[in-house]
Amino acid sequence: MKTILKYIFSRVLFAYLVVAAGFFFFTQYKTVIRSAELQTLSRLTPSFNYYTEFIDGRDNPSLARLEECAYYHERVVDLVPSAAGEALGVAAFCRYEEGQNKKARDLLLKAIAKSPVFFWNSYNSGIMSLNSGDYEHAAEAFSQAVNLEPKYTLLILARSKVYNDIRRSFGRSTYNIEESLAEGYRRSGLLLKICVVCHADPAAAVCSQRRRLHLQLF
Repeated sequence: MKTILKYIFSRVLFAYLVVAAGFFFFTQYKTVIRSAELQTLSRLTPSFNYYTEFIDGRDNPSLARLEECAYYHERVVDLVPSAAGEALGVAAFCRYEEGQNKKARDLLLKAIAKSPVFFWNSYNSGIMSLNSGDYEHAAEAFSQAVNLEPKYTLLILARSKVYNDIRRSFGRSTYNIEESLAEGYRRSGLLLKICVVCHADPAAAVCSQRRRLHLQLF
């Protein structure tokens, strides 16, 4: 009987040690992989200086820097899935300014699906549609934007490493995200009215005289 118990105990102990070793190896493996991923992401981090070109009203940012930033934020989605909503929105911004409208639209739709409460993604969807002359979809996007709770957008902007990294690149403390958001809501309301008019009468003066509008990050 003792021999049987010893045999059972040794088998259980062996199985326990195998499971413990496997768990240790798996957690260490995940830690190593995670560390390598973050190091890769860190090496890919681009300069965000070109964002200030948009803020300062310049119309010809460096395409090379746009490509850098688009690629970086597309990789962020793979390496840090929890940041997908913000990263996809930034990638869409870059691709659109590169002139890759379809890719930008696809990225932005994914961003909205991941983060439906974020105002600027819905606002940018409206801008894309408005620039392409799709007044009906633009009106839908702006209507969705103005009906979102501002507090959720502010919370995302405050907590998101994606947006905090970009804002730090501005090197100035005068940029106010609350004021910018309030202005975004005001513009959305105005653009919504323009979309309704243009959808009913594309030949209206307000439609023919309209200039191409830029997307906005925050």
